[in-house]
Amino acid sequence: MKNSNKTGLRSLLAIFICGLFLASCDGSNPDKEYGVFLGMERDDVLKLKDYATVVVDADYLSKDDVVALHNNGNAVVVSYLNIGSIEDFRDPDGKFGDIILGDYEDWPEEHWVDVSTKKWQDHVISKAKELTAKGIDGFFLDNADVYSQYKTAEIYDGLVHIIKKLDDLDKPLMINGGDIFVTKALADGFKKMIAGVNQETVFTSIDFDTKTFSAQETETKDYYQKYLQSCKAAGLQVFILEYGSDAELKKKSAAYCKKNGFHCTFSASLELEKE
Repeated sequence: MKNSNKTGLRSLLAIFICGLFLASCDGSNPDKEYGVFLGMERDDVLKLKDYATVVVDADYLSKDDVVALHNNGNAVVVSYLNIGSIEDFRDPDGKFGDIILGDYEDWPEEHWVDVSTKKWQDHVISKAKELTAKGIDGFFLDNADVYSQYKTAEIYDGLVHIIKKLDDLDKPLMINGGDIFVTKALADGFKKMIAGVNQETVFTSIDFDTKTFSAQETETKDYYQKYLQSCKAAGLQVFILEYGSDAELKKKSAAYCKKNGFHCTFSASLELEKE
């Protein structure tokens, strides 16, 4: 009976969330369809209004703040959750130093962690429960790419374990990046636990040295589009996050997303701190 109730609840929740996602594509305000503001200051986050789906870092918000976001007309409030790496500012005491696997390229203050350890798994689930208590609607799971960096059975199984535990919280899970992991997870039959994916830089490319943006290379763009089509075929919601302010790239990205029923947003900065 317990499993039946759980399945029913998840199904209803999925229908509810998908309905909101679909409503965001009605064309009434495409600029408010989807927004990602992970680097935005709290005071500015609380000014966000009328987004169909908005991604924020609720680690820095209170329960009342999340209520305020909903009251501002933001239909689905999704929180960032790092499942594969640790930033120095989130670990000031260095308690995860013993499970660091290596440094994160282009992000000098971030490090890949051993997701197979109970220590890390317990940390992620504990943080997820804190965020759930604040009233968020879903999770934006970052850095499943740890599997592409350290492609072992232990790392893969560690990520699967984390996602299974997160699935128990009955919140839709959106995986940011992690194409290698997601592809294997879908092949292994875990698609019911993943509500959607977010892919960065399908049409745009980032130069981390100059912090400038340009058009993505054709080979990479084609790879990502093929990957996203496989996610769509598996029944996942697809989101795209692009960077820069190139009008032509915005037009191409918007047309691609509209044609495929995807959701797209552009950020003028790498820090994702501006609306």
